[in-house]
Amino acid sequence: MLDRFIQPGLARTFILLLLVTVSASMIISLLFIYLERDRLDLGALAERDNQRIATIITTMEGMDDTARNAIITGVTTHLFQLALSEAPVVAQPPLSRNSERLVKQLTTFLPNHEILADQASPDGLEKRSRRMRLFSIKLNSDGVWVNVASRIKRSQAADDETLIGLMALSLLGVLFVGLYFIAQLVRPLSTIAAATRSAGSGNRAIRLPEEGPAELKNIAVAFNEMQDRISKFDADRNRTLAAVGHDLRTPITSLRIRAEMMDEDEGKDFIRILDEMTVMAESLITYSKGTFDNKVSKDVDLVSIVKELCAERNVSFESPDSIKIMGQQYALRRAFGNLLENAARYANKASVCVFKEKEAVEIHITDDGPGIPEDKLETIFEPFVRVDESRDQDTGGYGLGLSIAKTIITAHGGTIELRNQTPNGLQVVVRLPYAT
Repeated sequence: MLDRFIQPGLARTFILLLLVTVSASMIISLLFIYLERDRLDLGALAERDNQRIATIITTMEGMDDTARNAIITGVTTHLFQLALSEAPVVAQPPLSRNSERLVKQLTTFLPNHEILADQASPDGLEKRSRRMRLFSIKLNSDGVWVNVASRIKRSQAADDETLIGLMALSLLGVLFVGLYFIAQLVRPLSTIAAATRSAGSGNRAIRLPEEGPAELKNIAVAFNEMQDRISKFDADRNRTLAAVGHDLRTPITSLRIRAEMMDEDEGKDFIRILDEMTVMAESLITYSKGTFDNKVSKDVDLVSIVKELCAERNVSFESPDSIKIMGQQYALRRAFGNLLENAARYANKASVCVFKEKEAVEIHITDDGPGIPEDKLETIFEPFVRVDESRDQDTGGYGLGLSIAKTIITAHGGTIELRNQTPNGLQVVVRLPYAT
């Protein structure tokens, strides 16, 4: 059950461990201090009580009964009782270990007197608590026994409350400092988790600040190095695709010249195939330029970019006045241009709405087309994937438009999602972070 309680988060785990550990430590310390202080206080009170008894016994030596009774009347309280008798009221030896200890303590102050001690309540003397001490002390002058019932009472209620209050304040102070440092530890972990999630979705621009404790700094350095390596790999891949696209142009052009020299009936199929290969080569070059370099990013007005693209394609547009994001205008125009062209290709009507959310701006591109099969909503963003594989470049293209758009959006730290509408239509939801 404890495991289920501490699983939801590292901060909760640390807080629980801190609370349990500090509370247990405080309770044990408080108990130890209380018991030790109680022992020391009782020892001091017992010594003072022994001194009082010794003073009374010494004073009674040689007095008559009248004087002794006067002393008894003067000193007797509900905590301190005296009585004279011909025989001791405390049982004779063998004494218990506790009785021997009481005798030894009092003998220090009355070394030449016969002393009996016990904590059992005898007849004639009232015992009101476990701290009641009973003594029978023989006077050397005439052999009369003075029976003493003394109860030690410590009045420390105020001190106990003060001690508990100080311990509680100490506990709160330790917890406050602990919570502060836990927050300092967990906050960077949350940042690392968010950055990792963003990098996993394809954002190569995000970097972690290389600061803080050595362990977190090493994680940030490793993350940034990973991002640099992946970015370099993406750049090399894009350069390869661009080179392939460029290199294909020459043989395609050469073959097209030869095909045009053939009879029209024989050459038209070759020319059609070569035209498709030309479009494919151009698509490779376009796809290779789909990413952008975050080092040259700047504040751009997203509303202005999307509004201009909608005006060019006669698409209805609703938006706030201006929204700034960090990015590259050319790349964003290509991404949203591809999304709008995709909507225009398969639908009769499309609309665009821009919303200012708490952490990001959302762009909704909605059309009334046939939508996309549910099993292809994720794979449709992969290069060269098309909804209808039978379509040629005149209708469906080569499946690079959405892939290029997603590459650009994720490179800007955003996300893109496709949602089928009811009863028909498709909605593209793009989220992009604000400029910071």
